[in-house]
Amino acid sequence: MCNPASPRITTTVNYIHSQKLIYWGLPRTGSRYVFGCLSTAYDLNSSHTHKTCLDPEYSDYSIVCSVRNPYSRVLSAWKWLTEIDHIPASCAASFPDFVRRFVPNVVLPLTLELEDRMDKVNYVVRIEDCEVDLKKLPNFPQTFNFPPNRCKSTYRLSPKEYYADPATVARIWDTYREDFESFGYGQDSHQHLWDLTGSAGV
Repeated sequence: MCNPASPRITTTVNYIHSQKLIYWGLPRTGSRYVFGCLSTAYDLNSSHTHKTCLDPEYSDYSIVCSVRNPYSRVLSAWKWLTEIDHIPASCAASFPDFVRRFVPNVVLPLTLELEDRMDKVNYVVRIEDCEVDLKKLPNFPQTFNFPPNRCKSTYRLSPKEYYADPATVARIWDTYREDFESFGYGQDSHQHLWDLTGSAGV
């Protein structure tokens, strides 16, 4: 059965004690890639802890979060959720089907994920610009060798083909408008997602 109230993708929180940083891994924002870079750059082992919420004990830590163009974020969620059978392919046989049935229930806007903590975020890492944004973090090595992220190589079609349906574009724009505006993504950015994402993929 196609249930729009299926469990939505959840967030993770990592505390990097050596730098007094909290990495808030918002869902489908390339968080695994970003945290991998942080782990290597800061040589993390026992110097970090992993939780599912923000702990008031560390209120003096700076908060880092990654964000992503809503067009590629929703596309990523559709691909991942149908591949691991959280949502049967028969319920979302095409990307427009997924957007029509499951947005925004399954993929919550990032501005809602952040809720009233937007003003507490010290560093925003756009996955499309992560090689620039991560270097703004304290003590992040300026000569860091970023690993490739090959996510985009798994997509069969071009962005224009996935977003050929105007209703799909309009629904995502309307649903995630605050994300678009808060994090600097354009309304027509679906036309060149692959160019925007660079090595970080989609």
